[in-house]
Amino acid sequence: MRRGWAAAALVGVVAVAATSWVGRPTPDLADQAGSVVVLPFAAQTATPEEERLAVDLADELTRQLNRWDSVRAVPQLSLAGVTFDLGIEGPVLRRVDDGLATARELDVELMVAVNVLLRGDSAVVTATRFDPRRGRAVDRPVEASGPPDDPYRL
Repeated sequence: MRRGWAAAALVGVVAVAATSWVGRPTPDLADQAGSVVVLPFAAQTATPEEERLAVDLADELTRQLNRWDSVRAVPQLSLAGVTFDLGIEGPVLRRVDDGLATARELDVELMVAVNVLLRGDSAVVTATRFDPRRGRAVDRPVEASGPPDDPYRL
């Protein structure tokens, strides 16, 4: 099953996304330091399965990040009002600018964009970190791919 493989792939993505906060004190809820929002993205040509997987992975990554004391990830349920106010429709975002606007509205330090591309029997998951204040990517995207029946071959 693709979701089982992709959830396992998050272990590497979580480690990369959180490395900038290791060793920081636990953030105050009103403090921007260590705050992140993970958003599902999809291309205009994405299949419904790719969109669902991106949403599921963004939710799982948010849960994983919230296990770290030094990270405060915005729960996916908290996004509905903000995206509605910004006029963003649907469960996935199509434009980076919409994600950056969402992140700025939430006043978070970092946005992680999760993209999924299914190629035959494989899934490619890409996570890209963005600085919402500067409006640009931080470092290079992190990509994990592999067959859904063997997630540990990543």
